[in-house]
This record gives sequence, structure tokens and C-alpha cells, in this order.
Amino acid sequence: MTLYVDSSAWYAAIDRDDVDHERAVAVLDTGEPKVSSDHVLLETWRLLAYRVGRTIADRYWAAMLEGAAHVEIVGRGDLDVAFDVRHRSDDKPFRWPTAPPSP
Repeated sequence: MTLYVDSSAWYAAIDRDDVDHERAVAVLDTGEPKVSSDHVLLETWRLLAYRVGRTIADRYWAAMLEGAAHVEIVGRGDLDVAFDVRHRSDDKPFRWPTAPPSP
């Protein structure tokens, strides 16, 4: 199985003061192949640079490019599909879970 990793998980794993740090590290250390997107790469770098400093943000960027995760490049087709899915689901509200699922 492949694990899609978003900005919140990368950030929590890197910032030891984050309330979800230990859980994020445990999830990311399962050995599962990881995939992320170019949007997540940039968003996480900006968040890290702002909150913990450019040095750590730059290390994250380098690690990603060295293979910490496969970085998918979001193309026009991906954006069109996402837009279509959202608008086909207008009758279904998007709600965020109150807590992440247990590992």
C-alpha cells in the first residue's frame, strides 16, 4: 500500500512541539512507500520556513527531492477532475473529521 502524505503530517513529524508529532512519526515510519504532491511540497516548505525556520524547511525540501516520498506533479487534468468532483457533489457537504482515524 502507498501512503499519501499531506502538509499536516509532514509538519507534525518535523516539528517536535506539534501535538501530533509522535503519531505522525509513527505513521511515517511504517515503511510504507510515501507519495505527496508538488503543492504539498511547497505548502509544507512555506509552513516550516515560517514556523521553524528556513534551515529546517530547506532540509525537508532536500529530503523530499532525495526520495523521502515520490512527489507527483499536479497537472491541468488533475485540477479539472478535482473541480468536477467537487461540483458533482454539491448536494454533499464536505466535512472534516473531528479526529484522525487510529493507525
